[in-house]
Amino acid sequence: MISILMYVLAAGLGLLIAGLLSRAPELQPLRLSQLILAPLAMVAAIHFLPAPGGRYTMGDLGNFINYLGVAGFLALLLAPNIAHYCGVALTGFVDPHDWKPSEEGIELRPVQRLIDREAHAEALLLLDTLLKEHKPTYEALLLKTRLLYHFENTPEALDTLLRMLPLSQSTGQRLAIMDGLMVIEGPCRQALNPPGPGTRRVQIQHELLLVPVGATDTTVHAEIPPGVYEVESVLGEKQRWLRLVGQEWGNFEMCWEAVQQTARRPEIAPAPSHPFLNRIARLHQIIGHALAGRPDLEGQAEAKKLLREANDFIRQQQWGQALPLLQKASACDPHCYEIAYRLIEATRRCEDEETVTRTLRRVLGQSNWSENEEIMLQG
Repeated sequence: MISILMYVLAAGLGLLIAGLLSRAPELQPLRLSQLILAPLAMVAAIHFLPAPGGRYTMGDLGNFINYLGVAGFLALLLAPNIAHYCGVALTGFVDPHDWKPSEEGIELRPVQRLIDREAHAEALLLLDTLLKEHKPTYEALLLKTRLLYHFENTPEALDTLLRMLPLSQSTGQRLAIMDGLMVIEGPCRQALNPPGPGTRRVQIQHELLLVPVGATDTTVHAEIPPGVYEVESVLGEKQRWLRLVGQEWGNFEMCWEAVQQTARRPEIAPAPSHPFLNRIARLHQIIGHALAGRPDLEGQAEAKKLLREANDFIRQQQWGQALPLLQKASACDPHCYEIAYRLIEATRRCEDEETVTRTLRRVLGQSNWSENEEIMLQG
């Protein structure tokens, strides 16, 4: 007779195995379903395992067959993880990585604690030291920009914002950079010279956000992928711009230059590459999204449609008409940063302070935003 303690130990072992095998960032979409199903499979395996010794009956044979079925299910459950770690081990053996301390992530919590104590000078000094010892990250440079702006060091804050462009990995991050550039409006020596005549070809190595030339905000924006573009130089109010030939879409010339000299950061390859393992991974994602309450594809499509309609009203400065559309879009896809950002912006323009606070609290709690996204949502 199997004791309750054995079941508890089996469930704990399953939880430990699932937790260890799903630690890699590439396997995070599988983590939730595996943490639930692996302990259940281990408990079932213990339950059906025939007792050692004694005479075996037909019932024991049935239990053994059930045990084999549970073991096969557990093997399929963890197959993507095992394939990932085997691939990583083989790659490391064939092409070993020589990691250096400078390539480790930057720990920003000590800097943030100094900022919380209003020790801004010590925080900036510590952050500069960390950036000298490690490769810069978007989050670290964003924190440095805020500290430099606090000390009114506009030129260096401008340079730091431009260094963030090649490190940005989402439209939300690029919107944050453009908003910062338009707020800082740092001096640009090229703006004193007239734009050069004619057009030229510019090759960029990273995505770039475009807005109408001379725009003072990023309400209306577009995005272009890496490639070669025909551009022409024009003068804005304080900066020189480069715009696409024959169009009004452009950006500061210094932004185009910032993404010309940098190499595109390598994408992380997905863990399972075999079609069969891909299907298993997709089932994990479906289960995980259902348990976590993620929006389905229809909800995301509806949210995008509502966002497009809301943007039409925003371009006409009709924020009151855009607000209900953004509220519906946020309900359909609560994890979309752009929708959340526009919703809070519209609420600030149309509602009282109490409603803004309530909406901001709800939006911050409806998804796992990054630290940078939370800062931008809070304004």
